[in-house]
Amino acid sequence: MTTRDALLFPVYGSAVLGGCYLLFKFVPRHYINFAFTVHFTVLGYICVTQLFSSHLHTFFPSLEQVIFQRKLHVRIPLYKSVKDIEITKGELLAAIITVIPTVLYAWTKHWLLNNVFGVAFSISGIQSLTLPNFKIGLMLLWALFFYDIFWVYGTDVMVTVAKSIDAPIKLFFPVNLFDKDPKFSMLGLGDIVIPGVFVALCLKFDVDKVIRKLFIEKVPVDMITPYFNWCYIGYASAILVTFQMMAYFQRAQPALLYLVPGCTLTVMFLAFKRQEMKEILNYDEEFQRRLQENAFIKEINTEKKI
Repeated sequence: MTTRDALLFPVYGSAVLGGCYLLFKFVPRHYINFAFTVHFTVLGYICVTQLFSSHLHTFFPSLEQVIFQRKLHVRIPLYKSVKDIEITKGELLAAIITVIPTVLYAWTKHWLLNNVFGVAFSISGIQSLTLPNFKIGLMLLWALFFYDIFWVYGTDVMVTVAKSIDAPIKLFFPVNLFDKDPKFSMLGLGDIVIPGVFVALCLKFDVDKVIRKLFIEKVPVDMITPYFNWCYIGYASAILVTFQMMAYFQRAQPALLYLVPGCTLTVMFLAFKRQEMKEILNYDEEFQRRLQENAFIKEINTEKKI
């Protein structure tokens, strides 16, 4: 993600949000939700399969054996590419097992199955979206901070779209589960993924710092993750505040109003406290990766000479 991407993210989000709002205004809702159901059920199936297969490979290494391998040549107008397709035993097993919750979700739309797919989407989103540094991360989160406030408090667009889309793009939390007509609080997946990539950046910073001291500076140090811990606590606390505000005001709340300060201000406070503000703001994930690669290559060459 670049600076331009971070600044345009709220613009793209607003365009999609406004487009969905207009669709629900002028197109019968059941047609739109049918399209969303098919789209997100297929994507959910893929995400859950990938997540499940990665755990199978971890606990059963023998399932990493490749059973199918082929090159796929994609030739369409304006785009040509060659894709390497590999299927392992674990992926095949996961794909077969995942059919069961996928069919059950498409048939029942149960809130628990919705949450399973929503969590899988969130994990995939955090894995695929990478923040290169804290400057862009702060820019992205604070831009979306104002975006969320405007669309929730300033208009009915966000709430209308969130309630209208019958797809796993949100998590449901039961308020009165055992009542005859149970009610649920909702948390959009964007409120998990966007702060989540910032939490992941904090963990990457902590790990890179330890690697740099151990392998480059040759300084003994324990594996500690202070920025990740503080950011994670800030996120969890902000989530609790969000639900408390929803219960108190009895209306939808822009979660990023609480999550953005909860994540970013805790990290900035810790950096100021540890006198590492300059290090935080100058951190570059790509530069650290190249630095580590060069250090490892140099160490390997030294060992070969010996």
